[in-house]
Amino acid sequence: MTKTGEEEAVIRLLDMNGRVVRNEKMPAGHQIYELNIHDLVQGMYVLQWIESGQIRGIEKIVKTR
Repeated sequence: MTKTGEEEAVIRLLDMNGRVVRNEKMPAGHQIYELNIHDLVQGMYVLQWIESGQIRGIEKIVKTR
């Protein structure tokens, strides 16, 4: 938790086998976050937004290049 009382969020990216390929803290108060996936292979991934220990959002991502 930050000094302002806002929770830091975690952005977690999983491959289709459920393995975590990225796990990054997102600074409190941010609504836009750029995640570098340049080094990942092509395919589908699942992005989870976690805050206060709970999953707040899930999105599918497809990397084509």
